[in-house]
Amino acid sequence: MIFEFGCGDGLDAQYFSNLGFTVFACDSSHSAIAAARAVHAGPIFSKVDVGDGAQVKSFLESAPRPPRESARVYFGRFFLHSISEDDQNLLLREIENNSSRGDLLCLEFRTIEDRKLSKVFPDHFRRYIDYDRFLEQITKRAFKRVLLSEKGRGLSPYKSEDPFVGRVIVQRE
Repeated sequence: MIFEFGCGDGLDAQYFSNLGFTVFACDSSHSAIAAARAVHAGPIFSKVDVGDGAQVKSFLESAPRPPRESARVYFGRFFLHSISEDDQNLLLREIENNSSRGDLLCLEFRTIEDRKLSKVFPDHFRRYIDYDRFLEQITKRAFKRVLLSEKGRGLSPYKSEDPFVGRVIVQRE
C-alpha cells in the first residue's frame, strides 16, 4: 500500500497501481485531483491540505492497515520542497503517528545546491532543503534506518533542466 503526497497529474500513482499496489494519492489542488481522476483508473485520489493535520490524519486513516508482513510506503516525489517547513514537520509528524514498524518513507526533493540552477518553471515556489540537516532530523524520529541516501544531479532530469535533488528511503524501527 502506497500513500503519495503531492500527486499532481497522478502519473506516479498510476505507475504504482499498474505494478499491483493499492495507491492512495493526494494533492491540495482540486483541479489536479479532478484531472487525475478523469484520466487514471486504480489509484484513489483525494484532495488533502498537508498543512491541516486533521486532513492528513483522515487521509492516512482512510485505508485499512495491511497484513503484518506488509509495509506501508509514504511517498513524495518533488513535493517536500513545494511546502513550508512547518507543513513538512506537520506532515512528518502525522506520518509518524500513523505508521508502524517496517513502514517506508520515500522522498525526493530539491536541495540548497539547486537554488541557483536554471529552471523550466522559474516562477514556481521552491523551498531548497539542506539535505544533510534534513536526513539528520528525519533519522532522529521514528524512521531511523536509512536504506537509501543520495543527492546530486542526473537523478531527475526534466526537459532542459537537471536539478540538484536529494533522495532518501528510510524505514521505521
